[in-house]
Amino acid sequence: IASVPLLQLVPLPPVIWTTLPHREVTAQAFELIDRLPPWMPLSVSPTLTWLSALSLIPPLAIFLSVLLLSYRDRRWLSIVVIVVGTTGAVLGLVQVAQGPESSLRFYEFTNLTDAVGFFANRSHFAALGYVLVLFVGAWMSSASTSITITGDRRDVASLLVPVIWFAVLVVLLASEAVARSRAGLGLTMLALLGAFALSVSAQSVANRPRSKRLLGAAIAVALLLVTQYALFGILARFEDPLAGARPTFFATTLEAAKAYWPLGSGLGTFVPVYASFERPEDALNLVYANRAHNDYIELLLEAGIVGLLVLVAFCLLFAMRTLEIWRGPFSATSSVDLLLSRAATLSILLIGLHSAVDYPLRTSAMMSIFALCCALMIPPSSA
Repeated sequence: IASVPLLQLVPLPPVIWTTLPHREVTAQAFELIDRLPPWMPLSVSPTLTWLSALSLIPPLAIFLSVLLLSYRDRRWLSIVVIVVGTTGAVLGLVQVAQGPESSLRFYEFTNLTDAVGFFANRSHFAALGYVLVLFVGAWMSSASTSITITGDRRDVASLLVPVIWFAVLVVLLASEAVARSRAGLGLTMLALLGAFALSVSAQSVANRPRSKRLLGAAIAVALLLVTQYALFGILARFEDPLAGARPTFFATTLEAAKAYWPLGSGLGTFVPVYASFERPEDALNLVYANRAHNDYIELLLEAGIVGLLVLVAFCLLFAMRTLEIWRGPFSATSSVDLLLSRAATLSILLIGLHSAVDYPLRTSAMMSIFALCCALMIPPSSA
């Protein structure tokens, strides 16, 4: 993945780059000023592609660093992520309470009436939220397996930890509701189903008595149904402000992708390339197109067939590893390690679905979270 923008920045002789698709205008510009075409890279905007390459440093560093961590350190890291994310969720609730003029909104261009936390975009804030729902679900499921009901005072201690995790989950769901992201809420509902699946798998791994497992499952199903019903009611009240613009974004981006096929225009070049294909009536009537709001189509435009092959390779590796984690043996030192790995697979899947209607992986924070999830799917060299 990191090599794609670097390859797009390799200077090419004029005899090669002038024959690339949709480079006629650039070549004609040099003819008009009576200059010989210089060596130029595949990217139509090298500066933007350089920035794209540099943006991969944080997630790459996170991925490689987590691979070196033991299971114990990974557990601590997941808690750090949950604490920071929950702090952002509380911040989002305060932002909504204080209104559009809140001094806790840290960006000039942001969603002024919705919760954004430490983000500028409510959809990216919601993306972190549903990932945290799965991480909290993993910890809560692991803690629930240690609950004992014997009439002893120690029973209170065994109940306290799951209750704390449940309270964190409530805060996350409340912040998702006030973020008002349709995609975020819909994927949060799927994340709750995923958390339930984690709970079921945790009970199976723990091999608890059947009666207690049935009781726990009944309570979990009841909470799940109530929460899903509430979230569906909230979701039905929200409108997508880009509902009319998305089809135009998709169609124009596909048109540009066909023009630059098969090698693409260069990572990070969406804005200038899209503007050159945008029709005047769309530019006047629609909002500013900073992204295609479909990362797969945008990847097709910017990276062409190379990006498509990398994406297919990732999906195949992801599917193979996911089956191993959910079906086969796993060298985890405790149940929470296995559950965090399973939560990571579900998180990657949800982010992938989100990328079909938005661009969550275009921020360093979510790229780093995505890289963390990928690393959690790989056992450490030392437990």
